Amino acid sequence: MQDAPRKQNDIGGLPGGAIEFAGGDSLPWHDRVEALIALLQHPARGLFTPDELRRRIENAAAEGATYHERAVVALAHALLERGAITGDQLADSLATVSNRGRP
Repeated sequence: MQDAPRKQNDIGGLPGGAIEFAGGDSLPWHDRVEALIALLQHPARGLFTPDELRRRIENAAAEGATYHERAVVALAHALLERGAITGDQLADSLATVSNRGRP
């Protein structure tokens, strides 16, 4: 029987190497994504469990995408599925962000 392929963060049992820390590279929107994750998995809201969000983010596979980029995609899909937002609301928000004209 062949083992299931590992997810990108599934490194349990593999030989470990040095951990590289890239300090100071966090962008403001990364902090907002982290805040959204914390709020949406908070027990008082009951929208998602930490395990569910982690699994959704890991499964939001996009070649070359960062953790935070995958998290945005996973959160959008999850909120749509739960009916917490509508497709029109998401489209309006994406248009607003796109029209900001940031370099």
